[in-house]
Amino acid sequence: MNSSISIVLAFLVSAACGIYAAPAVAQAQAQAQKITVMTASSMSPAIGEISKIFQRETGIDAIVVPASSSALARQIIEGAPADVFISANADWMNRLDDKGLIIPGTRKTIASNSLVLAAPTTLKDPVRLDALKATLKGRPLIVGDPDHVPLGRYTREALQSMGVWRTLGEQTARAANARTALAQVERGGTVGILYRSDALSSPLVRIIATLPADSHKPIAYLAGVVRAPGAHDGADARRFLAFLSSPAASRVFAAHGFLPAATSTDKQTAAATAAKTATASGSWALSALEVEALTLSLKVAFWAVLISLPLAILVAWVLARRIFPGKTLLNAIVHLPLILPPVVVGYLLLVSLSTQGWLGAWLHDTLSITIAFTWKGAAVASGVMAFPLMVRTIRLAIEAIPAGLEQAARTLGAHPGRVFATITLPLAIPGILSGVVLAFARSLGEFGATITFVSNIPGQTRTIPLALYSLIQQPGGESAAARLVVLSIILAIAALIASEILARKISHRLEG
Repeated sequence: MNSSISIVLAFLVSAACGIYAAPAVAQAQAQAQKITVMTASSMSPAIGEISKIFQRETGIDAIVVPASSSALARQIIEGAPADVFISANADWMNRLDDKGLIIPGTRKTIASNSLVLAAPTTLKDPVRLDALKATLKGRPLIVGDPDHVPLGRYTREALQSMGVWRTLGEQTARAANARTALAQVERGGTVGILYRSDALSSPLVRIIATLPADSHKPIAYLAGVVRAPGAHDGADARRFLAFLSSPAASRVFAAHGFLPAATSTDKQTAAATAAKTATASGSWALSALEVEALTLSLKVAFWAVLISLPLAILVAWVLARRIFPGKTLLNAIVHLPLILPPVVVGYLLLVSLSTQGWLGAWLHDTLSITIAFTWKGAAVASGVMAFPLMVRTIRLAIEAIPAGLEQAARTLGAHPGRVFATITLPLAIPGILSGVVLAFARSLGEFGATITFVSNIPGQTRTIPLALYSLIQQPGGESAAARLVVLSIILAIAALIASEILARKISHRLEG
């Protein structure tokens, strides 16, 4: 009897242990069968396809995380749990290597690429590489941002070698990464310099010419196994790294337009030029580029508010004082920019207001007005994003005005327009002012819709948020980024204080 009880108890204990241990074992196995591959955006389609083949052959799930090489390197430095890093820029691979974040002996070149001049298939005007500025006819040239995007650095080197960078510098629309540059060429109605692999991947793009190979450094894609907090022991990552040199992976690379890897895996010399900015000294004096970004931000925010204010007052008054079918729908549409991701708003603006969009094409062909990739487009994007804040604040101010005052004026024979101008508007001024300040501050901080709609063009669309984004992506940009952060905080505090002072003065005047 006792032996039977002992057997039963032993069985129950072992079963319980199995129940509790099974999830832990399964979790450990699941963790061991997954790796994170952070890859340069230009290589993400090929790496995504290779990861599927790798998963079928090994059972290891390689999760692909695409972005610009600089952004990924920054994240790895800050402790992002990456297992494999694939970079289009040797500078950032060198930086991780110097910090001991790449396991020795794992770094190698896996593919190469070339630069091409590409145009959307819908573009009718002929564009020539040997007469680029003349044949652009005032349109921007889409390039990667040379301050932190490898595509941009190679492009700058090539155009400098060809002697046209100085004349085209202010005419370039700078994309946040290589895939964004491709998307902007597809939909922007203008030409751009892309990786050959990206241009071949899109049916909406045609290649005009290939830039000379000797005009820029070899475009090499480097891969290495990451030694970072949260990464695994490296065994699965090493298997993936080895698989990148397999015949199956080579076929995928070739199908996506990549060229064979160079034989050398030595460190390349870091590109001198723009990555080492004049701001690296740590001085708190603003550089010319930072002053330019500040001036442009104030200009864009001013026009965004000025353009939005009349319509915001009208819409706020209608929502506050009128009852009509569809009022709820109108209110929802007005507040959509508060809910939608800013990138969605920017994309909608791009497809409608670019020279290939239905409204943008009409404005360009009929009135010779170009909005996309200009400071005017930045003002439109900021105005759209700030519009709901302005409308909501003004609406609350109008609703706070006793309706009896307006009714009494109408009873005495005042025209509705006169009632609005002499009673409603003056009493709503404090709320209007608050709405203006909120919209101005929101416009100063606008990023997502702006970079999607008008790119990141120095002197044209690079406002403070975009300049800050560029600086934190490049080595040595920390000091300049800190200055812009402090400047942004000062501007926000100054705007709020000024708003409070003016609101009090106006309120006292109205009460008097």
